[in-house]
Amino acid sequence: MQFKARMKSAKPIKNLACLFLLPLLLTGCSWGDEYDTHQLTGRYYLSKIEPSLDEWDLYFDQETRGSGLGESLLKRPIVEVGFNEKCIILRVASASPQFYIALMTDAVDQVEAQANVRGPMTKHEFQNFKQEINGDTLLQFNPSLTKSGW
Repeated sequence: MQFKARMKSAKPIKNLACLFLLPLLLTGCSWGDEYDTHQLTGRYYLSKIEPSLDEWDLYFDQETRGSGLGESLLKRPIVEVGFNEKCIILRVASASPQFYIALMTDAVDQVEAQANVRGPMTKHEFQNFKQEINGDTLLQFNPSLTKSGW
């Protein structure tokens, strides 16, 4: 008989514990960006377009810490990326190779960042422009930047 009495008094405590634990469990759920997003340099970020594709978008953070990512700086999916302190180099998905260079400046908004993107370029134009900016052509694409989980 004492066992049944204890069980009756324990039921409200279990319900109360569940009521407090449920919000903690729900806060672990993410309703935001479910794809990979990584800071490249400064206020420039790469974000994966679809989990099943190896294609990315380049964004400029208008606020700070990746919270103000607006529209993609390019309207083409990116498949290769590299960067240094002067620029970000990009190759986009297309039938023939197309390249872009995003110049690193003190841009303060999306419009300025967009204005500093040059391209599309052929491989020859790309190599020449890269030489002009950097003084050499040593900057290369980094395959690890377009892999998930870095």
